[in-house]
Amino acid sequence: MTAELTVRKTIRFSKEQIEMIKIMAKAKGVSESEIVRWCVMVVFLLVAEDLDLDKIIRIRELLRG
Repeated sequence: MTAELTVRKTIRFSKEQIEMIKIMAKAKGVSESEIVRWCVMVVFLLVAEDLDLDKIIRIRELLRG
């Protein structure tokens, strides 16, 4: 499956925010690759306003591996 999306927003994470996410994830036993997958999914949801529910579900499935 390929997906096209139109980016309408710029999302920036500060170094401090990224470090905070890593610390919180490590405390809960979540791997860095899982963090990356969820961050990508959140960004998709924030910037891809034209995605329908089926596409969002498919992206989530792809990100889960």
